[in-house]
Amino acid sequence: MKHRVRGTGLVGVALLTLAGCASTDSDPRPTEGRTEPSARPSETPTTGETDSEATAEEWVRRAQDAVAEVTAARATGTMESQGRAIHSEVVRNGDACAATLDLAQLGVAEFVQIGDEAWIRPPDTSWLLTEGGRETLDTYADHYVHGDASHPGFQEESFGCDVSLGVLDAGSPDSEYRFRMGEDTTHDGQPAVTVLLEETNELGTSTLTVLIAAENEPLLLTANGEMTSEDGERVTVTSEWTDYGDPVPVTPPPADQVVDIDTLAPEHNPFGPGTSIGS
Repeated sequence: MKHRVRGTGLVGVALLTLAGCASTDSDPRPTEGRTEPSARPSETPTTGETDSEATAEEWVRRAQDAVAEVTAARATGTMESQGRAIHSEVVRNGDACAATLDLAQLGVAEFVQIGDEAWIRPPDTSWLLTEGGRETLDTYADHYVHGDASHPGFQEESFGCDVSLGVLDAGSPDSEYRFRMGEDTTHDGQPAVTVLLEETNELGTSTLTVLIAAENEPLLLTANGEMTSEDGERVTVTSEWTDYGDPVPVTPPPADQVVDIDTLAPEHNPFGPGTSIGS
């Protein structure tokens, strides 16, 4: 489920999204250095570049705090590069979440987490690319691998139940970030503010346009933009957040479709080097 995209901040949205659920912390970001939410910015538009940046940063801080309180939501998104597309959907319900990741020609992967337990169903390609090859695929196709969410074998495959998906975090020390206000708009009839985020590093400049609800809670609505992967490819991302506060049941997979990660022989491990997930 890894996609080698530069930067853990603005481009974190590419992981939509990319998939998932491994930490049950409502807000995994450190509190040190974060600013307490302030009152809603004035309805009167401000002028000047400095005012625009300050207002944008305020909206970002308030959205971070609002999203950190979310216990139920749905996130959907698409990442495209060189004619290839990855589609994903993530739902969160308290300390449980589920994700589906369509990896185009590689197949579909699914992830479920409830409390400290996690289940991952790799795409068939991952089973086929193990040392066991066809025997592994014939034995474990459509099976979920189960284990503790903190199991070392899952660390490269899980992304956390944090519904913000890192889209508002500017965390890479190798990048420079800029936040600016765009024009006020609406999304599905809901008033929204536009925040323009830029991340610049040696790979170039990544841009992201984020819509934040302008009334009631300042929750994330959409994020769309472009970025550069470590391989130099341009990547476009579209994301949308819906169903805030509407819990969706998250249940474990059927027992006859589950294999424990500690019982898998090394030659059957779909998360090892060389598989479509583990590589």
